[in-house]
Formats: sequence, C-alpha cells, structure tokens
Amino acid sequence: MATIVEYTTRKPPENAYPIRIVSPPAPKACCYRQMERVGEIETDEGRTYYYRRCRLCGYTVRHFTIPVLPERLADGIDFRALVEIFAER
Repeated sequence: MATIVEYTTRKPPENAYPIRIVSPPAPKACCYRQMERVGEIETDEGRTYYYRRCRLCGYTVRHFTIPVLPERLADGIDFRALVEIFAER
C-alpha cells in the first residue's frame, strides 16, 4: 500500500492533503486527544481508510475502517457464521 505520508524529522510537519503529508516519525502525548480526520475515506487493496493527524504536532497515521459484515449476519451476529468467515481468510 502506497502512502502520501512522509515520516521525517528533517522537515517541519505539513498537511498538503491529498498530495502529501509530512509527519514526525512517532506520536507524542498530545496525539491521544488531538487527532482529527484529514480528507475523505479512501480505498486501497480492498481496505478502506482515512488519515488522522494531530492538530498540535502533525503526527499522521492511516485509520482503517471496520469491514462491513456479510448480509447473512445483518440481523444479528451468528457466532458460527463469524467463525466460518474468519476461517476462510
């Protein structure tokens, strides 16, 4: 999966979404409460995600969304069907 995030300490954090995002390589204490969504939901290799970026320090990560369960589970989770789904992977 390609990413638009460049992790570096050599450049200041920058949000130039959707072209690129420059991010520190590691989160800080501020990230726990200051993360916000950047841009739209995207899909790559069948997985959906969006970028989350700290308002204070600029740390950015991909946040993968939860997959939608098959219709056969829509009325309630059937444990046996769930086991079958994950056994197929």
